[in-house]
Amino acid sequence: MQGYGQGINAYRKTQVGTADPRELVIMCYEAAIRQLGTAREAYEAGDYEAKARAVAKVHDTVELLMQSLDFEKGGTVARNLQALYSYVIRRLTDGDLRRDTAAFDEAARIFEDLLTSWRKLPKHPDSGYSTPSSVPGETGGQARAAGGLAP
Repeated sequence: MQGYGQGINAYRKTQVGTADPRELVIMCYEAAIRQLGTAREAYEAGDYEAKARAVAKVHDTVELLMQSLDFEKGGTVARNLQALYSYVIRRLTDGDLRRDTAAFDEAARIFEDLLTSWRKLPKHPDSGYSTPSSVPGETGGQARAAGGLAP
């Protein structure tokens, strides 16, 4: 079965390498949701190593999303997303330390809400992607300018 696993990995690399920025954000949210489910299941099964690996993957994904924010173009939207991503990291860390799986559920709900919004967005003709324009106080143009890989 090793060949099958290598094929899946090659497919994923191709999928990521050919995705537009909007699709990459969607992939990040989907990965975070999957890993949060894995973390919860591993915790409930008493597999703390698997839980730790899954939580670390969520942290890595959120860090990637944060690093790709463009504050110059994104303004308030980018700052709001940074605050939300920072909250998720703090919540996961606190929940992990306190053995509170509700933190995993809360983070998953946040990413599910973001994912739902991003899936509804059409690609923006100028940048190849669009971002949510429903952020209070922002116009569509300002929201699209959050830029980078992430919204």
